[in-house]
Amino acid sequence: MFEDMRRGLRDVDSSMPELSAWVYRRIEQHLGHRVIDAGAGIGTYSELLQEHGKQVVALEADPELVPDLRSRLEPSGGEVYACDLAAPEGLPNFEPADSAICINVAEHLDDDRQGLLNVRERVLPGGKLFIFVPAHPWLYNRIDKAAGHFRRYQRRELADRLVESGWQLEGLTYFNCFSIPLWFIAGTVLRRDMPGTSLMRLAGTIMPLLDWLDRTLSRGKAGVSLIAVARNPGPDVSSLGPPEGAQSIA
Repeated sequence: MFEDMRRGLRDVDSSMPELSAWVYRRIEQHLGHRVIDAGAGIGTYSELLQEHGKQVVALEADPELVPDLRSRLEPSGGEVYACDLAAPEGLPNFEPADSAICINVAEHLDDDRQGLLNVRERVLPGGKLFIFVPAHPWLYNRIDKAAGHFRRYQRRELADRLVESGWQLEGLTYFNCFSIPLWFIAGTVLRRDMPGTSLMRLAGTIMPLLDWLDRTLSRGKAGVSLIAVARNPGPDVSSLGPPEGAQSIA
């Protein structure tokens, strides 16, 4: 599974660098100075965080990716830990952060609730989590399976999982509406295991248009992914649910 994930991450990173920049613009306003990258992968977002002056704590389960992450991030003050996000015993003991990101990772966790709980325990009270996951179970296809996805999320399902793991939901919306047909065609109609470099390059080329359409027409009402912002309210979280008005993210 790790080998397929590594190949997919590198294909997306090389073919669609605009996507990570687009996502980061949605992240930045919610982040503090010390940020956990929960499931850092090949380090795309960890490096973006460092470029914007953040102190990064990168967590990664794939042992083959960890040495490269260390060589790239630690010279600039980053911390890298090899760990399973959903380990029952929790995460390694490091200094808590004031925020965390979890981008295209929770769908890879068999026990996503435990993973989100573990991350919360390493974020200071009041700190934020930005999470990005694939949306719509009906859209699950060969690409999801090949990438090691256990699921695509319903909106309510993601909200419930965050609350169950102690986070207080502050915003939840869809993202990138106009990539839905691209994903469906590649994985369901053409039955590909990967979107394909040509399709990803096409999507990367029209990314500014997709961004504009998403902001002006869709406005978070539909999308191939879900994004959420949640806050760690502190240790006593058993009775907390999503506050009124937790509908969208600017």
